[in-house]
Amino acid sequence: MARWLADRSLTVLNGPLAHGIPTWVGFRDDREMSSIIDMFLTNASLLSPRLDIASDLSLGSDHRLLTLSFSFAQSSASESSSVTPDASLHPRRLWNLSRLGEPDPCQLYQDTFRSSSAPLLSQLKRLVQHPPSSRPPIDDLNASLNNIIYRSLDSSVGDRPPRPSHWKKYWTQQLQDAADYRNRCYRRWRRAFGIDKVYWWHQHQQANTSFRQAVLDAKRLSWQAFCKSLESDFTKAISKVKQLKRRHQSSASFSHPDGPSKAVEVMASHLASVFDGSLLPSTRPSPPPSPSSLGLPLGLHGSSPSGTSPSGPSSSSSYLFAPLTIHTYIGQLPTRKAPGTDHIKAEMLKPISTDLSHLLSWFFSLCCQWSYVPSLWRHAQVFPIFKKGDPSLPSNYRPISLTSVFRKLLELSLAPWLASVSPQLDLAQGGFRPRRSALDQALCLHELMQSYYRRSHRFPVVAFLDIKSAYDTVDRRVIWDALSRSGAGSSPCLPLLVHLFDDVSVSVLVSNHSSAPFSPVTGVLQGSVLSPHLYSVYINTLPSLLRQVAAPATHLVPSSGSADAGMVPVNSLLFADDVAVIGSAKSVKEMLKLCEDHSLSLGYRWNPLKCAVLNHPTSSSSSSGSTQLSLYGTSLPLVDKFVYLGMPFVKTGLSAASVLSLRSPGVLKLMSILNLIGVNRQGFSLLLCSRIYATFVRPKFEYGLAISKFTTAQVKEIERLQDRCLRMMVGGHATSSTSVIKHVTTLPSMHHRIDVLTTRFCLRARSLPRSCLLSLMVSSVPACRLTIHLQNNPLFLALPSPAPSSDTRLKTFFRQYRERQLTSLVTSTTQVLLRACRPALVVDPILYVPATRAERSLLVRWRLGWLPGKPEDCPCGRDRRSRRHFLECDLIPSFLWSDLPRCPPGSYPIDFALSSLPLGRSARCPPWWSSLLLMLWYIQRLCRPDRYYPIDSSPGASWYSRSARRSD
Repeated sequence: MARWLADRSLTVLNGPLAHGIPTWVGFRDDREMSSIIDMFLTNASLLSPRLDIASDLSLGSDHRLLTLSFSFAQSSASESSSVTPDASLHPRRLWNLSRLGEPDPCQLYQDTFRSSSAPLLSQLKRLVQHPPSSRPPIDDLNASLNNIIYRSLDSSVGDRPPRPSHWKKYWTQQLQDAADYRNRCYRRWRRAFGIDKVYWWHQHQQANTSFRQAVLDAKRLSWQAFCKSLESDFTKAISKVKQLKRRHQSSASFSHPDGPSKAVEVMASHLASVFDGSLLPSTRPSPPPSPSSLGLPLGLHGSSPSGTSPSGPSSSSSYLFAPLTIHTYIGQLPTRKAPGTDHIKAEMLKPISTDLSHLLSWFFSLCCQWSYVPSLWRHAQVFPIFKKGDPSLPSNYRPISLTSVFRKLLELSLAPWLASVSPQLDLAQGGFRPRRSALDQALCLHELMQSYYRRSHRFPVVAFLDIKSAYDTVDRRVIWDALSRSGAGSSPCLPLLVHLFDDVSVSVLVSNHSSAPFSPVTGVLQGSVLSPHLYSVYINTLPSLLRQVAAPATHLVPSSGSADAGMVPVNSLLFADDVAVIGSAKSVKEMLKLCEDHSLSLGYRWNPLKCAVLNHPTSSSSSSGSTQLSLYGTSLPLVDKFVYLGMPFVKTGLSAASVLSLRSPGVLKLMSILNLIGVNRQGFSLLLCSRIYATFVRPKFEYGLAISKFTTAQVKEIERLQDRCLRMMVGGHATSSTSVIKHVTTLPSMHHRIDVLTTRFCLRARSLPRSCLLSLMVSSVPACRLTIHLQNNPLFLALPSPAPSSDTRLKTFFRQYRERQLTSLVTSTTQVLLRACRPALVVDPILYVPATRAERSLLVRWRLGWLPGKPEDCPCGRDRRSRRHFLECDLIPSFLWSDLPRCPPGSYPIDFALSSLPLGRSARCPPWWSSLLLMLWYIQRLCRPDRYYPIDSSPGASWYSRSARRSD
């Protein structure tokens, strides 16, 4: 070992700091043995090192607790001149934002902000209405606004230091006292001699057992309280489950052997090389004019606007920054998102949105006047998100920008103006555009492939192309030039937009360490509100360029959505940076050459290794040689199946058979994660589990079902996938029935869900504007899947005429349709357990009436048929356990049967009683409730005689007591 340490220049700190002190003490063959097997190794010089080995702590382990404290040695002058300084820590400021949900702290926060911001509001009004000769200190004004918010939060809710890593929710002072007593007994035993050593060892063992039991009890009570709190607030439950799910999902984070300081250095160096503009061509559009050459201030001269002088700034562009509009945008901000460098989150702005919207209205107008925004709004902290591949390579991470929430509000305010002055986007572009979706684009690709086949009697070659670092290599000059040509050049908002994206700084944030900032030459920030639209403007010339070499069999659509317009071929589809080109092998080869030329002219690059070609003709060597498809001299991979926008495509188009195999692994993995965090029989209630499943798991395999054409066997496979998830939720065996689970929780079958999703998609397609590509395809394709197959599902055909116009009415129709199906099912089914349930489409009251966990478990297990379970011999010795036998079993008191409500002939008393429970969470407790629970307790004891079930002295007391309180 000494040679190994010497070869690696490592030093063992145990020797000089804790010489001879064992780190492991155990007993073998009635002898105490010790050794030094836990060691600290380092290759750095440390200042004031100290190593403590705790020998008097009872840890339940033979290993002792080691604690090393030290300071880093300062680098020498020569080293500091050649080595980049360590990245600085960037801690977040935290406040008790949960207290903003309380009336008094929230009111204090609003009052404090209102009084503190009044001088700033007056100053902003004066600067906008009477502009000075030079640019005002906008950065200082932003700092004043931030400090006002900070002080208001400090005085109302207070700041919150980060929780230590060892913090446990269930830990109490009683547990701490028990732990201290255990350690005290352990120390006395270590120091005792003779017979006293036996006594203190016995005391330590008892203390250790009591402490462990107390910890288990505290964990159980804390978990039950946690589950109960989630059941009372579904919104809180979804938010918490999402947080727990994210914590359990394995996602690599960028790291370096030399620590987070070196990690941010390496990642920043990589991103700087991506943003450095090395791919830019020599001939580029001219840069936009600088704001100083435009004669500042811009475009906001004038008196107060008509009718808005008290509340908004004056100008022709005041509609962009109207207080009411900004107030709406603040309400739309997502919560629980990471803040920018100013530590401001949406949760802080929403309680003060009324006052803040007026202040920001003047602030944004001031920024527009001077084409300048605060530097904090132009700084992005880039957090690397792992994509796939080797996690040690910085190129396998997506740089997501964390920017100020005020920047997001400014971008939201500029979005309507940007959409109005942008050049018309090509109809082939479907990404991040209103009234368009990824499923629309996938269905369009399927129809284009089918139309090509009908025209040429062969399926087209489809090349799926991937742009390397698409958002990060954008030449922003191309965007500004396109906007200037389309009419935005005279607007005062364009210089502001140019400044907002050109004058940015970027730093990398990893493990609370931040790199030195750098200025990117190219790119638009990933995570910015306007970046998707700006990228669409950047890439907008590609589809029209590819149309020059469209194959003769390419499908044609009206260029502007009207029948009188000229017809244009659709030989390419774009969804942001996801590109697909369609045509013959020859035309696709020509299109790839145009794509290559287009990338060289604009300054981006395709990634040939991540591209793919579907349906390439490889039957004859001569044809394959003449139509070899490549980019930059690199051949593109040939595939038989490709996933485009989340949908699997094969030779003929969309592949319904591949949808389930594509979704199943992810669905089962997610269900396993949720199962670990409480979506199981011992965790959350069945009702909450079903809602969590419907929120997180079911949408994962519902994606794409609306546009897929399934066979009956494939629908059954999808149904079996849902059944498997439900069995994981309740702990059922591999073949247990799930009909009752779906009935009592009102979860629909997947057959019904497919009909609902398809109907919604068809109704939405009817309302799309005629300029949408899907609308053009439906009107021009004679045998479109939307009209031939999707609109022929029974739910769509059952729609009234006219179809429901609102979502509420549509949901009512879906419910009525399902109720009719349920009535037919219950009356015709041979499933005894399903026929025994309440014949109505409502959540079974057994899932939400006041009851203890043990009582609700009895109710649910009876409904599911787990009681009585297998027909084995009853302890009474007269017959096997069965529903029929319990009616005459001597071990069940007969008076309990007479206490239950009288049931009609053919019904089982317990089933009828459960179906007679009143609906509604505020319903009063029936008089026979305790008898029903006691009856089920007796049945449980008969079914599991080998277990001990303590009897409740007052079964059903929780519902009785609540009813009594409400009657008082």
